[in-house]
This record gives sequence, structure tokens and C-alpha cells, in this order.
Amino acid sequence: MEDQITVINNLLDIDSGGIRLIGIYGMGGIGKTTFANIIFNQLCPRFGKNYSFLEDVREMAKAKGSLVKLQRKLLSDISHSGLDLNIDNLDRGITMIGQRICNKNMLIVLDDVDEDNQIQKLIEVNSLCSSTRILVTIRDKSVLKIKGFKYKILCYEMEGLNKKDALQLFSRHVFYDSSPPTNYYTLSEGIVSTTGGLPLALTAIGSLIFGEKEETIWEEMLEKLRETPHRDVLGKLRISYDALELDQQHIFFDVACFFISWKKADLIYQWKYCGFKA
Repeated sequence: MEDQITVINNLLDIDSGGIRLIGIYGMGGIGKTTFANIIFNQLCPRFGKNYSFLEDVREMAKAKGSLVKLQRKLLSDISHSGLDLNIDNLDRGITMIGQRICNKNMLIVLDDVDEDNQIQKLIEVNSLCSSTRILVTIRDKSVLKIKGFKYKILCYEMEGLNKKDALQLFSRHVFYDSSPPTNYYTLSEGIVSTTGGLPLALTAIGSLIFGEKEETIWEEMLEKLRETPHRDVLGKLRISYDALELDQQHIFFDVACFFISWKKADLIYQWKYCGFKA
């Protein structure tokens, strides 16, 4: 991850003034949270005790009152006392956060955000102190169109692992080694090729096939994966699909099933004619 870390550190530019928000975006399971954790742990010493990592914002937002819990965690992280934990609603929480962070250079990570208002409910954007840095992991970078946020917003796209690194990650989970044994090399390459370099898929499949010696089992696994992704991966990917509007889901299916290699301009007219926001 060294090259990617260098890119993010350049975007954050800790030694410069001004407030920056960096959005790390990409598909589910590609390693955004892992990556943000690494950056966060490296940078914490630069911010004294003024830092907080808020996990699973999307999931927490589904449950009533859970965003308040994240507000409490943020306040607890930066105040180091239990006095600020008595928050009973979002408005009270955001007011108290604004009072606490207005004179502190902060490092804040918001993990797995799927709506811009979640950022506004967790951070008082108008009270941020100069040199504050915010990392947000997201699936869709349009989430970063934050109303009233007047500071610099930069984006970084996470990409899948290349063939060499993907094979190495898979091998570590299956063989506890950096490469497969000779007699499993071709089968390993075949399985890795079905994952698109997605770390979640490589980890899940590697753990599943760990300890299997029979080549027929490997061959069956390869055939199965060519037809259908592993269920753990499918569940992660489904989150992005479920977040689409109904007409977007329809367009998604059209592209995936019928219009491969078609020209986009031709299809847009068809979808518009059907009443979709193409």
C-alpha cells in the first residue's frame, strides 16, 4: 500500500494550512476501511489527542438514535471525559461538537458514509479549525456534494489489486506463503482471475478453500466462481445495488445483461424514451 499511502498523504498535505476533506471511494470490499485505518494510525501522533475514527456510519444511520452514539464517541474521543456523553438528540450533539472542535486541529475519519447529511450530522462543518483533516470512505463520490461545506474536497479512487498482488494475498490465506505451490499455481491463478482483484473476495475464497488438497475440489470451486461470486462478496456488492433508485437499477440490468459493447449515446435515447433519467 506504500504508493497509495503516499498519494493520500500528498492530498492531505498535513503541513499546509486550511481544512481538507478527502473522500476515499470505490466498490464494496475493495479495502477502503483498511486503507483509512492505516492512514489514521500513521497520522494520529501528528494531532496529539485530537482524533476520532467513526466506523460503519451507513449501518449506524439505519437504527434510530445510532448517529447520536457516534456523536458521543466523537466527543468522548476528543474530550477524554464522560461529561459530554449526555446527548439525547442530534441537534444537541452537533452543537456540542461545534463547541469542542472550534479551537482544535482535528483528524476525523468517517467510515462507510452513504449520504451527505450524515457528514453534517456528525461534524459541525462551520466550526472546523484550520489544519483539520477529514477522511471519508464512500462507495459513490457524489456523496461529497455537501451543502454549506466551503473547504477543499478531494477524491481518491481505490482500485483492485493487480494480478501479482492479488495472487500473493490469496496465497497467504490458503498456503500461508507468498505464492502457491507449483501443482496449485494454475488453479490459483484461475480462481484469482474471477475476483477482479477485490481483496474481500480473495480473503473470503482463500479462507474457504484453506486446507483443501484435492484438485477436483479446486476445479469445482473455479467453475462455481465463474458462474456466481462467493456469497460474502455478493452481499457486499448488493449494498451498492440496493442504494440505486429504481430507474437506475433498471438501467444497470440493461447494461449488464443486454447492452454490452453498445454505444452510450444510442442507449441514452432509448432510456429517455422509456421515461428513465438516463
